[in-house]
Amino acid sequence: MDYIYSPSTLYDIFWPFAIQKIISVLSLKTLEDFTDIADQKSQFADRKILVQGVIDLCLVDSNDNLILCDYKTDRLTKAELGDKSLAQKTLAEKHSLQLYYYSLAIEKIFSKQTASRRVYSLPLGDTVDV
Repeated sequence: MDYIYSPSTLYDIFWPFAIQKIISVLSLKTLEDFTDIADQKSQFADRKILVQGVIDLCLVDSNDNLILCDYKTDRLTKAELGDKSLAQKTLAEKHSLQLYYYSLAIEKIFSKQTASRRVYSLPLGDTVDV
């Protein structure tokens, strides 16, 4: 079987996070389930808003921190591929809200804060914080 990234490469990418457990989470919740902010709850009280998504990867590191990672295949410009900080800015602008909602979901599930939200960019071949 041909892999875009070999399993050993993916292992090497996540080894620095000192993985103890890999947790897959598929969640379907309403916006109200993810917010404790009274203004937001009252703003949407008469509406049913569904937030649906699949969390690609939630890691628990050796310090019991939750690390959220989402895989992305976004096309990046040559400039972005050559400058990780530029790629990080682009990916954060596109995906930070999505990962914010995912972090709210896993914080509800595990009753603890998310330590890090990251995107693994396949074209970049690296993770970036968002």
